[in-house]
Amino acid sequence: MKLFEKISTYGVFPFIKEGDVIHDTNTGLYWEYKSDNETDVNSGLKRFSFNDAAEVHISELNSASFGGYDDWRVPNKDELRSIFDYGKDESVIPEIFGCCPVGDYWTKNVYKLQPYFSWVLFSGFGSGIAKRTDAQNFVIAVRGGNDRRFGEPDPSRFIDNGDGTVTDEATGLMWQKDTNKRMGPKDAENYIAGMDLAGYTDWRLPNIKELNTILNLDEAKDNWFFDVFPVPENEKMLHYSACDLFERHYAWVTNFTYGYDGYYGGRSAPLLSRAVRYAGAECKKKEYGTFTITHTGQNKAYDLKGREVEKDRIWGLDAQRIWVLPDFEIIGKAVIDNINELVWDNSHDDLLLTWKDAKEYIAGLNEAEYLGRSDWRLPGREEIRSIVKYDDSQPAVDKSVFSGTRNAYYWTAYTDKACVENAWGIYFGYGCTYTAPKEKPAHIKPVSGGCDAFLMPSAERFVKNGDGTITDKVTGLMWMEKETPLLTQKEALVYCQELELAGHNDWVMPTLKELATLINLNEGEEWYYKDLFPDTNTKPQGFYQSSTVYGGTFGWGVNFQFGFDGYYADRMSGKYPFRPVRRNL
Repeated sequence: MKLFEKISTYGVFPFIKEGDVIHDTNTGLYWEYKSDNETDVNSGLKRFSFNDAAEVHISELNSASFGGYDDWRVPNKDELRSIFDYGKDESVIPEIFGCCPVGDYWTKNVYKLQPYFSWVLFSGFGSGIAKRTDAQNFVIAVRGGNDRRFGEPDPSRFIDNGDGTVTDEATGLMWQKDTNKRMGPKDAENYIAGMDLAGYTDWRLPNIKELNTILNLDEAKDNWFFDVFPVPENEKMLHYSACDLFERHYAWVTNFTYGYDGYYGGRSAPLLSRAVRYAGAECKKKEYGTFTITHTGQNKAYDLKGREVEKDRIWGLDAQRIWVLPDFEIIGKAVIDNINELVWDNSHDDLLLTWKDAKEYIAGLNEAEYLGRSDWRLPGREEIRSIVKYDDSQPAVDKSVFSGTRNAYYWTAYTDKACVENAWGIYFGYGCTYTAPKEKPAHIKPVSGGCDAFLMPSAERFVKNGDGTITDKVTGLMWMEKETPLLTQKEALVYCQELELAGHNDWVMPTLKELATLINLNEGEEWYYKDLFPDTNTKPQGFYQSSTVYGGTFGWGVNFQFGFDGYYADRMSGKYPFRPVRRNL
């Protein structure tokens, strides 16, 4: 079971209308379809007190065997919230449920601190609050369910895994057992994205539906936790942050002191948080593996005046040095990368989604087992760069393979560590990477297969060989450790050709794809690996040149001061640092 906050970006709509019943194929719940006729037994216009919701409305449905069933009931709080679509503006109940006016809807849950109050959910924007039991509110009936423990205060749902995590068998969610320190929601999202807990690295901040599933509505003491979760010390008001913002300014929050929720946290308010992941989506350290850097696709060589020349005329240029060619295979709607064993989706290029909606949409693809796979994800930055063709094509891909690719910006999975409200992406007009606001719509190119090898912690990924070289275990590349002088591209190519280091004389100037793997996207503040290359030249520009050429006249390179890449090197007279490399076969 997956609890998508924005069903409008779910990927595959989970609701099916079967006569007078709405079947949720995700949770296995069946819902009453609401009529707009006030005389119908299933009228959506009638209001009831808390007791009459069950004793009158539910009784009438069961007596009439409404929809062919006689086991209708009032939903619990999590069940009712599961149908809410927080991507809608005016009413969070999808239209497929029929006549559902905006208002408070009863749940079966009594408010334990004040028994003459019971829980309702407001369908205007989806918040939960307790109302007097004699109030007149709407109700929508439910029956069935894949796991009847869902939303119930049943402690048997939770398994303490003994490694700092807790699994909820009713939802399939795995939770961080302890609480993180207070921080703003966006900072919490960034912090959790970098967590490595119990061997998993796909932790995230929960959405409001998920967060409320660990709220124990049977508690009436000083907190509303299930006993398996320890109560944080020295905290009086237990406000926990969900991942999304309401109207871009307010954080959704669940209060574990009194049990209610709402969007009353500022976007920078210091809130508590607890990480979550889907237990079925494992991404352990041992599965990082390796990643082969293939050729850039640059097949023309240019002299310093931008004139095309024979490839062998200028030693060491990208076009002259080909180690491993890409190997793509089209199978239906997918493209198989036979080198790195990745599967690329080739049919969703027309979508424009915010970064968060993109992740939810892809989660929907997994729930639907799109193309028979359930491990789709946004790609890492260097993963998506691997399909770029740096031959001045627009879009910068092999159009015979990735035919739907736009001259546009595509999301990656990486948050900008310098500004957590931004995320990294790639512009396929040229093949350059930069960051953009997560709230800005962009295209997606989902990928499947394994884990992003570039998420391996640098302490495990790189080996200092003690001879002036550093080996990258992910790419198999060996790098010169010390800094080079500032040279023109022609001088740098000669420098590499003449270099003898650590018993090797096959050093070359890296291509853009190779050099970009040294950008530090996830650790610390610097955009370079300070412990490995402490003297990296970040001033005045931080630009390191590569052997890849753009348009014959400019040189591609990466910026270790700000983390991005571009084609702004002056090939004729510009002098820049560079980093010699060799393939460590």
